[in-house]
Amino acid sequence: MTPPTGPGLAKATRDNAVVRRELQLRCVREGWWARVLARADIVSEGGTVAEAAGAVYYGTTSLWCPLDDGLLHAPPKPAASLAQLVSLVLADGHARLRLLRLAHREAVVRAARPLGVLAAELSGRLEMGPNGPLMVVEIDVSAAVAAAERAPGRLTRGLVR
Repeated sequence: MTPPTGPGLAKATRDNAVVRRELQLRCVREGWWARVLARADIVSEGGTVAEAAGAVYYGTTSLWCPLDDGLLHAPPKPAASLAQLVSLVLADGHARLRLLRLAHREAVVRAARPLGVLAAELSGRLEMGPNGPLMVVEIDVSAAVAAAERAPGRLTRGLVR
């Protein structure tokens, strides 16, 4: 009989209930992000599709954000730094929330009816345009279209009757 190969016997130990983890959070400044969004070109496309479970909206909202010297407050940055900025924006929870709200607003306008829970996928990239670098953010969304409950009434003092 040959002896077993591999690790020997080990005593079982208890798992720690608490694990210490350190991470570094970074975010873009709200004022800077608001200026970027104010200058962005926003393009939306999409529509509703009839499915077995009901109507579903599918669409994409694209933002083309110029990153010129006025927004960067410095000489032109190398492309690697700007690409890192794009990934930082997509990792920032507050920036993502603003992007999702913007995509939801665009989807509701295009669907022309209220939408249910929105499923979204965000992606971004850096492109070099004729006037300088552009941060391109695309938000692909899908959501169930709410069924029309009743015909809208007339609007009186801000309330629907």
